[in-house]
Amino acid sequence: MEAPVYGSIILAGILLKLGGLGILRLNPTMTSYLTLNSFIVVSLLSVALVGATCLYTTDLKKIIAFSSVSHIAFTIIFIIRINKVRGVSCIVIIIAHAFRSSGMFLIVYIFYLSTHSRNILVNRGILVVYPHITFL
Repeated sequence: MEAPVYGSIILAGILLKLGGLGILRLNPTMTSYLTLNSFIVVSLLSVALVGATCLYTTDLKKIIAFSSVSHIAFTIIFIIRINKVRGVSCIVIIIAHAFRSSGMFLIVYIFYLSTHSRNILVNRGILVVYPHITFL
């Protein structure tokens, strides 16, 4: 969480997606239902724990980072239970997530430059100051 914004953008834009694509490439080699179901259980457990963590965290950068990990866990679940429609939709989700999460880190950086805080309570009314960011 102490990484610079550019590091967070690279992490969100590239590195998390490599994990999802790695699972996509390994999926045809995994044939055991026990292994596949254990991946699903671990992914669902991580989504629940990350969601609970996001409920009490007030740092915007942490919330974006944790929710990015949660979204990639959902795509892992969809990749494991793959058919043609899910496979294509997972690839689209991974590509769209790369741009969305990187853009959100950039928006939080813009908020930080104006208020010198990443706290969600301090930045509560910041969209009044920057109404064009509401569109993004």
